[in-house]
Amino acid sequence: MAMLPPNNMLLDELRAPTYEKLKNGKIQITHKDKLRQLLHRSPDRADALRLTFTPINKARVIQLIER
Repeated sequence: MAMLPPNNMLLDELRAPTYEKLKNGKIQITHKDKLRQLLHRSPDRADALRLTFTPINKARVIQLIER
């Protein structure tokens, strides 16, 4: 099981964003610049958590030629 670390700054960053549904059906979340204004700092902890779960591109398979 995964749990969030007990970090109040992280929790503040995760609670700060809001969202709205646009007319085209897409969802727009609070822009990072606005989050910086709200928090009076950069939401680095939330960014790090997001990057933890961001899928990476498929690794390329490189075939080595034995000599």
